[in-house]
Amino acid sequence: MLQIRRSVLMLIATWIACWSHVTLAQYVEQRPYFTHQSHRLSAYFKAPSDNKVKGVVVFVSGDGAIPYDAHGYYEPIWQVFLDAGYAVFSWDKPGVGKSSGNWLEQSMSDRQDEVRTAIEFVKRHYTGQAKTIGLMGFSQAGWVAPALMQNSSDVNFMVGVGYAINWLDQSWYLTQSRLQREGAAAQVIARSKNMHQQERSFWHNKPNYEDYVRLFSNQEKPISKARFGFIKKNVLSDAEQDYIGLHQPMMILLGDNDEQVDTTRTFKLLHALYREQSHATIKMIPNATHGLLNHPEFNSQTNDIVVLVKIGLFGERVYAPGFFEALSHWLDTLDTQL
Repeated sequence: MLQIRRSVLMLIATWIACWSHVTLAQYVEQRPYFTHQSHRLSAYFKAPSDNKVKGVVVFVSGDGAIPYDAHGYYEPIWQVFLDAGYAVFSWDKPGVGKSSGNWLEQSMSDRQDEVRTAIEFVKRHYTGQAKTIGLMGFSQAGWVAPALMQNSSDVNFMVGVGYAINWLDQSWYLTQSRLQREGAAAQVIARSKNMHQQERSFWHNKPNYEDYVRLFSNQEKPISKARFGFIKKNVLSDAEQDYIGLHQPMMILLGDNDEQVDTTRTFKLLHALYREQSHATIKMIPNATHGLLNHPEFNSQTNDIVVLVKIGLFGERVYAPGFFEALSHWLDTLDTQL
C-alpha cells in the first residue's frame, strides 16, 4: 500500500513538473549534484533567464522523506520568489529520490552543515546569481535555519513557515491537538499529559531502543529503531537562543489553524524578542494550516494525494490567501533592508 501511494505521488509530481515546464519556459532549470558527508545529493536550481537575478533562495525542508520539490508543494512558492527576481535551490533529502544517504541518521547540526554545504555549492557554481543568499525553511527547519544564520555570514535573509521553538513542547501540542480533535474526555487528556511528562524524563536520560520498547510499546504503536535514533539525536532541540542577536532580515509566517505547532507560542516569543526591531516580521496568517494551506478546506487529516492533486489543478489558490500576499510584499521591500 505504501509503495502504491509513493508511486501515485511520484506520478502526480511528474505531471506537475511537466506542466510547469511547458507553461513556464522563460526560466533556466538545472539538476546538479553536490556532496555532503560523502553523500551525493541530487539538487534542483531554477532562475529567471533575464540575467537580473537578485540572489538565490535555498529551500530547507521539514521532517520526513521529502524530495526537492516536496511533491509539488514548493512549485507555487518558488514562483513567488522567481517573480520577485530570485533563483531557487533545493535538493532531495539524503536517501530520497536520487540522493544517497539516510535523512534519519541526521542531527539538526548535521542538517545545518548540509545547508551550509549547499550554500557553498551555490556560491561556487552560480556566482552570477548568488549576489545574496536567503533561506526558505519549513517546520523542522526552525531548528536548522536560525542556528545557521547565527554562525554564517553567507546568509542574508530568511523566511520561515510553521516554526516551532521546543521539540518536546511541540510533541505534546501535537498529541493534545489530536485528542481534542477526537473529542477525548478530560481524563484521557490528563493521562496523556502524564505520559508525556514521563517521556520527557525518559529522553533526558539518554535511553536506548530497548528501554523505549520496554516502557512504552504497550501504550502506543512503537516507532522504528531508525526513527527512535533520529528522535534521540534531536528531541532536546530548542531554538529560542538561536534567534537572539540575529540582525538579518527575516519573516516568520505562522498558520492560525496549525494543528502541529503551537504557533501562538512561537508568535508571542518572537514578537516579544523583536518588538522594536524593524528587520523582523512575525506574522500570523488567518485561515491557514501548518503548511499555510487554506483552512478549513485542508487540515492535518487531509490525504496527501488530495493535497497534491489540488495543487496541480489549482496552484496558488490552495494556499491561504495571506501567505503569498505577505511573502510578495516582504520581498518587494527586501532590497531596502539588505
